[in-house]
Amino acid sequence: AELNAWFAQSGGSGAVEVRASDDNRCGLFATAPIGAGDAYVRVPRKFLLDRASALAAAPALARGELRAAAVGCDADSVVALTVCARLALERAAGDASFFAPYVRALPKRFAGHPLRDASGDACLAGCYALEALREARRNCARFIAAARACYDVDVPRCRWAWAYRCWMTRCIFVKGLGADGDYRISPAISDPTTHEQGDPA
Repeated sequence: AELNAWFAQSGGSGAVEVRASDDNRCGLFATAPIGAGDAYVRVPRKFLLDRASALAAAPALARGELRAAAVGCDADSVVALTVCARLALERAAGDASFFAPYVRALPKRFAGHPLRDASGDACLAGCYALEALREARRNCARFIAAARACYDVDVPRCRWAWAYRCWMTRCIFVKGLGADGDYRISPAISDPTTHEQGDPA
């Protein structure tokens, strides 16, 4: 309810809302009929968590980008690092953050997520998916190491890990908001289905 109220009061609009289903899973639910080709939600630019908004909100992140590029991070990785830095900073700001209702709605533990939990690896023994998953975990570790080495963001390692998991489960590619488009996180568009009900802040 808080997320939907914040979205509407801050200028967002649409024919959907985020809420729990009867089996306690979060998802997008229509609040009015939606026809073929209709826009189901309209998201003002200020809701987008992307590189441009991150640098506008925290110009010092540009120094992190230069360091990350200098140690070999590619352009997509630099975008991810900068957006994750912004997300970690917004969480650290607590209620003072414009994005506080959205941050509170995001999962905090990612319980059972394969990037965190290896308990199901035995089920994948002998198949390609297991090595792909292990490589994804190595990528996560490299990402966090680069973030902590290159960005002057005063948050613990676990917050970088949280921001990275949010990015990996919620980033979308949007065309037309830059030279060729860009990756970003946006409330009401990024997938809400992995929100954890009752997850502690």
